[in-house]
Amino acid sequence: MMEAIPRDYGRGQFDAFCKKVLKNEARAYLRNMKRQRDRETMFSDLPQHELDKLCTVDRYPSDSFVFSSHGYDLHIDNELVADAFANKGKEPLPLSVYVSARAGDSQAVERLLRYYDNYMNCLCTRTLYDEDGYPHLCVDEYMKRCLEIRLIQAIVKV
Repeated sequence: MMEAIPRDYGRGQFDAFCKKVLKNEARAYLRNMKRQRDRETMFSDLPQHELDKLCTVDRYPSDSFVFSSHGYDLHIDNELVADAFANKGKEPLPLSVYVSARAGDSQAVERLLRYYDNYMNCLCTRTLYDEDGYPHLCVDEYMKRCLEIRLIQAIVKV
């Protein structure tokens, strides 16, 4: 359990604290997901009548965002992840937002969540492979909600 944040934290220290909370929660989530994966059944072990219930989804180039880097095109299907790649290098939040969030101001907490949204999207990005073996990046929305809840708890905890 994390200790309460001292009142005299500066903007950089509070930012580092928030990122530490998010990374630790992401680590805990991934550890729990690994435990769950160890208990799951592989598709190859399913009977044919269960496999027949699965479906496929058509993918079109217009459904994804394309970023080029080092001679490769990166196709991203999720708009939130694409936004994270497009909006790097934002201005830091004013210290008053952190202070208001600590005091329980819901608008300040919402502003903090929006500020760290791209960072959380990057922590929650997973690579999934379709039936042809092509990789697709997507955001694990459940993990993201867990991170948001943990960040709120860490910020408003007195």
